[in-house]
Amino acid sequence: MPLTPRMGRRDGAARSLWRELLPTAFLLTGDQVAAQHLVVRALSRGRPPTDHDTGVVALVRVHRRRWSSACAGRITGELPAPWWAAPADLADARDLATRLDALDRDERTAVVLRGHEQWDPERTTALLPHVDLDPLLQRLPADLPRRLDVLAGLCGTAALHDDAVVGAVRATSARRARRTVLGAVGVAAVVAAGVWMPSPAEQPTAEPTTGRPVAARPDPGGALAAAPRGPLAGDPDLLAAVRARLVADGGPGEGLRLLYGDDVLGVRVLLVAGPDGVQYWLTGPDGASPADLDVTGFGSGVLDETAMAVTVPGADGAVRLVVVAEEGTDLGARTGVDVDPSTGLVSQGWVDLPTTDGVAAAVLDRTWQRGLRVLADGPDDAPVELWPVPTGEPSWSLADAGPGAASRSGNLTASTYAYERALATIADATGWAPDRLQVSVLGATDVPTPSGGSDEVVAVAAVLPDGAVVTTTGSGYVRKTAGGFTSSWNDCGGSAYPAGTDPARVVVAATCLVPGSDGGGFDRTTVVFAPPGVDVELRTVDGAPVEVELDAGAGWSTYVGAQDLATATADGATYPVAGPAADALAY
Repeated sequence: MPLTPRMGRRDGAARSLWRELLPTAFLLTGDQVAAQHLVVRALSRGRPPTDHDTGVVALVRVHRRRWSSACAGRITGELPAPWWAAPADLADARDLATRLDALDRDERTAVVLRGHEQWDPERTTALLPHVDLDPLLQRLPADLPRRLDVLAGLCGTAALHDDAVVGAVRATSARRARRTVLGAVGVAAVVAAGVWMPSPAEQPTAEPTTGRPVAARPDPGGALAAAPRGPLAGDPDLLAAVRARLVADGGPGEGLRLLYGDDVLGVRVLLVAGPDGVQYWLTGPDGASPADLDVTGFGSGVLDETAMAVTVPGADGAVRLVVVAEEGTDLGARTGVDVDPSTGLVSQGWVDLPTTDGVAAAVLDRTWQRGLRVLADGPDDAPVELWPVPTGEPSWSLADAGPGAASRSGNLTASTYAYERALATIADATGWAPDRLQVSVLGATDVPTPSGGSDEVVAVAAVLPDGAVVTTTGSGYVRKTAGGFTSSWNDCGGSAYPAGTDPARVVVAATCLVPGSDGGGFDRTTVVFAPPGVDVELRTVDGAPVEVELDAGAGWSTYVGAQDLATATADGATYPVAGPAADALAY
């Protein structure tokens, strides 16, 4: 097969970038083999990256897609130590590895981008808006960048060479072009064929690197390179007003292009490309001048050139979704969890997004933006899952409502922090803002952890607008420190019920993961909240009973075994036991 210009660029990118991308992929995935797979996929899809920054963007873009969740692993075993790291540095790095293992995928990604890649906070937060960056970093050592660099150094490159990487990238690109099976299985076939991993005797000697070249960002492509779209995009006076608006807020005054502008579905949406591919969304009421629009996106580089998406609340409270994509892109949106009010069965909401000149706009049957995902299938690329930029999101808090929320079972109240985190889980998953839900706290209790401390566990129920009921349970804490506070929150899983279910009578059982007594990994505790005075019996998946003692309707089982708890029975009714692998609110 002749080498096309695009293949030549891809081969060149693979040869020049894989060594410096592999350590970042290792930090993202936590596994040597998964890191290799991730680098191959990032270099084989879309437009070939041209420098380290665009290569990292490609890594993150692929890593955050659904397939890569299987690649999340733990950094385990005695990996070869870099020659320049002292024993104390290695001990610190391995301690950090344990801490990273306790984070979810997006939290881990944020830590790597901020601490290792030195992305600024605004860019990191714009990419991962649901990650609370400051509290997350406060939970980690102050010398995070140093520890990440040492940890990245544990990922050796001696077992790889340029031709092996190029061969794997070509094979993966060819499979994608034929629209056949993609993903880790395809890359694994290359590994199994002996292309990826030479024998130890064939391993070339690794050359230590002394630094990372910094190259200029390439000219934009895809949707960024398209002609301006929308009836407002060609208005020079509007662009001048946008420039003045951005300058007033500390943004750039030069190098701006108005990519899209329109009054659509009752809102005004402007998309501006700034220097170095930075995007700015200006949104607000239909017909508003730039001076009166909200600006979102300072410092946020475009992660995927296939499409860019934004959500805007309308005057009626419903979310407007606008996507500006490369022409020829097929678009759809995951709108969150749907619960059938007649059966309580859960499904994933989906909306097709027809396009005109590559632009799609829709009013969604939702009032909350953070659970929304856009799937963009570009003309020459595999589908990409995008997180739309949320704008104008309504604020909500119990901060003015007192010290906490009244609880049916266990403690008399749930802390404001735990209540809000649990309620946010429901809002994000279902797409309904808290003010559209009938919310009650079904239980709150303090569960001792193996390390000698305790976590607050809280269960919250919400009646959705159509009458269906969902519950969620979570565990965490907020603790004051000399420098402020630290906080942690882990979702334990949720359940769903049909309309007409009385939340006050529902028994909630969920298996929560709590930090292990050895400082690494997790132990499991199944927490139960029932109406006070009601006895509950837990059963495993094979039907074996597990007793749990309740106090004021709250209790927990320390049972840990090979089989998960499956059901909770009370007063002749059977309820599911939620958990990380049985979560009705997963989306």
